[in-house]
Amino acid sequence: MTYTATQDAPAAEQRVANFFAEGAARPARRERPAVSVAAAPLLEANPSFAAPTCDLVRFCDRERSFAEAVEHLAAGPWPKTFVAQPDAFASLLCDHGLLSLHVYVDGEPYAGTPDDLVDDEAVGPDAAVSYGLRATDEGRAVAAGLAPRAQLRRLIDEDPASAPAHLRVLELASAPEGRSRDAIAAALRAEGLVPVDERTGLPRVFPTYYIDNLERAGGLLWESTWKTTREGRDLLEEERDR
Repeated sequence: MTYTATQDAPAAEQRVANFFAEGAARPARRERPAVSVAAAPLLEANPSFAAPTCDLVRFCDRERSFAEAVEHLAAGPWPKTFVAQPDAFASLLCDHGLLSLHVYVDGEPYAGTPDDLVDDEAVGPDAAVSYGLRATDEGRAVAAGLAPRAQLRRLIDEDPASAPAHLRVLELASAPEGRSRDAIAAALRAEGLVPVDERTGLPRVFPTYYIDNLERAGGLLWESTWKTTREGRDLLEEERDR
């Protein structure tokens, strides 16, 4: 069978059709585990997946073509540690129940999976096959918890002792040019925001601890220097209004 994109689909649709036809990263033929069993460990083991997962699930709150989803994800920007290929990552979220995959043949919904199409003699060789992605209820729930605003709020509220240092990092990196790691570290040390062990005189944590926390939560982004994201700036405004 030859997989082709519909004539009015983005150019990426053809690449997606070939991607599935070649058998790469297709949803596997197995019972899909519950999100609490599968998605949580996936995200815990891969912190850099959090921001793109949240973004892609929200983008697919209404159905999008697979090509649209891939192009949206490819546009980024994402944490420097996120290195997954956009098409494979979208398929991974399908596999873990955060997105649902919908197959269309000649513009009509197809009841089976891409795997089923391979052996379906009722689908002719000239059929136009396309794919859609839509957020699942589980995906929406996970995305709500992964949203940078929610993660940043938890970071501040659940660790009050570290809140001043986290907020100071956001302030420093709010400058248009951002701040280097060394500049942030020097400022935190100079302002006494890095806790020191009284017995040894050594720092209990390194300044990068705060940078890493904020990057994972979506408050910082690396663009040659560390820069505060829109969500990070929103958090600073909330704190100033308290």
